[in-house]
Amino acid sequence: MKAKDFFIEIQQLENTIKSKKFMARSYRALAEGLQSPSYSDMPKNPNRPLQPMADALGKAMEIERDIIVLEQSLVEKKTIAMNIIYELVHNEYQVVLIKRHFEKKSWGQIMSTMYYSKSGIYKLYNQALDEFTRRLNREVDLSRPE
Repeated sequence: MKAKDFFIEIQQLENTIKSKKFMARSYRALAEGLQSPSYSDMPKNPNRPLQPMADALGKAMEIERDIIVLEQSLVEKKTIAMNIIYELVHNEYQVVLIKRHFEKKSWGQIMSTMYYSKSGIYKLYNQALDEFTRRLNREVDLSRPE
């Protein structure tokens, strides 16, 4: 597996978790009956149906269980990535990968903090990715049962 693909998987997991958290909050809001306020002196129906609220709460709980599984997978992948980054020989490789993939810095921010030109930072980043890929593939080979 290539390093870029591995980091893309991490980013996709993070995005999926964010969207599922939003959906769970939305279902919970529906279950609690949060609606825009209506100002009326008319009495409410005491026998309003509770089934849609229960369904919404059940769906929220189901999504929250999915989130737990996804978060565990995300932690595992990030732990693998951090362990590999920690083992990289060149500190600059570590810095550029952490700034780009964990701190979510833009290329301009990375260039200014590391004092590299645009072409220099891209070259450094590609070298770091190559080294990361070698170590990732070695780790995957070691973890396979024979």
